[in-house]
Amino acid sequence: MIRRLLKENLISQNLLKAGMAASWIVAGRVMGLAWTTAMIVSLGISDYGRYAMALSFAAIIAAPLDNPFLVRSLRSSDALFRAERTGRALLGIGLFLAGLLAYGQFFVAGFALMVAGGEIAFNAFKSEALRNGHPNIIMRWDVVRQAASVAGAAAVVYLVPGRNLELVCLAYLAPYLVVVALAGFSARQSRPGFPGRFKEWALLWSDALIVALHIQGDILLLGLLTDSTVAGYYSVASVVVMAVASFGQMYAHTFHEPLRMAGGHPAAGPRARSIVILSGLFGLMVLLAGLALLATGIAPDVATALIILSAFTVLRCVTLVMTTVLYVQNRDGHRVVGGGLAAFVKLGLIAALAPLGAAGASLAAVAGEAVLAAWFGWAANKDLERLTPLEVELETVKESTP
Repeated sequence: MIRRLLKENLISQNLLKAGMAASWIVAGRVMGLAWTTAMIVSLGISDYGRYAMALSFAAIIAAPLDNPFLVRSLRSSDALFRAERTGRALLGIGLFLAGLLAYGQFFVAGFALMVAGGEIAFNAFKSEALRNGHPNIIMRWDVVRQAASVAGAAAVVYLVPGRNLELVCLAYLAPYLVVVALAGFSARQSRPGFPGRFKEWALLWSDALIVALHIQGDILLLGLLTDSTVAGYYSVASVVVMAVASFGQMYAHTFHEPLRMAGGHPAAGPRARSIVILSGLFGLMVLLAGLALLATGIAPDVATALIILSAFTVLRCVTLVMTTVLYVQNRDGHRVVGGGLAAFVKLGLIAALAPLGAAGASLAAVAGEAVLAAWFGWAANKDLERLTPLEVELETVKESTP
């Protein structure tokens, strides 16, 4: 099998980079699960709930503010990239300092602002590596930061008498001080720039807001319509599936440079055959995991959700690849419309299928992702002749990419 993949050029430097990045993601997910368990056991479910609320709030703050910088970092000129990287770093530092001021009186808001600011500043520091097609480096830095945060917070949990949530979270936030310092240093290299014109910024901001609400909304809506136990079953299956499907995103990230050189033409990205084979393999992995769990009789709700979500895994790999292509093509409107339609279908079906519990939510997720995959596939391949003229011959690009 491996020899055949090598012969057909399906294993390449791009694939290896994506594999390394995915392995770092898995390591981060495992570490996060262990930390969650430690918090619940040591501090109780109530304090963990406050911590989870603050993290969700941080994601909703950071995602729409950071997305315009992220998207434009993949397609802007070097001069604009450097200016916007400085603006991105300063925005993150500002949010971090605002959170520090609020932390003592308003824990949830303060912690959320500090995490959001720290992540935006960190993304500014990492942006050049991502722009150059090295997601493996990005993911490694993320895991290193996470490990430092978890180690510091765990030390307080287990070694400091009378510790409380606020003190533990301060230890968790400590590594962001290094991040802020690194971002501040990079911000000195250029004057700050705003990410595009207001219309482009607003489109990219709303795009990320839709995605953030979409990702958080399914679990929240299911919990409101059923109970936290059902939402928990679905959440466990979703975490597993998203970790597996993220390989598609890491794989696509390794094609940023050739896609930019080719004006966003899909022929410069991953080959369709590679996408089909890889997404099919990952879907099969999730299906087999679900069947194995079902055979044991342990957590049948999670097993059923995994079996259904194996189809979601296949579709998600495809949409993540198409998302990267659309970023480079500057077709942000199509991404926003597609995301909005998918969210509408997904959340509407969750409401309708709520009596089926985690299985119903999984069916809704598959339907929503099918809409998104179809829309993104159509958008990425329409009017290709209108794309920016190629800077390199497509045949040359094809030869250098799988």
